[in-house]
Amino acid sequence: MQQIKQQLTELQNLTQLGDQENNEVSKVGSYWHIDHALQVINSIPQALASSQPNDFKPKWSFLKWNHNDI
Repeated sequence: MQQIKQQLTELQNLTQLGDQENNEVSKVGSYWHIDHALQVINSIPQALASSQPNDFKPKWSFLKWNHNDI
């Protein structure tokens, strides 16, 4: 929980810098990325509440299995 609080504080501090843009990194500004991060954080509790662990079926993936060689 402490790590989440630290990350939220970091996001809050980044908003004080204004909407930064660097087209070599992204086509959208930093405010878009901050907003996206907050939307993801807000959606996690709902996803956890609606998940059905019994419905989980693992999928084998060569890329996941061989991730150290990429």
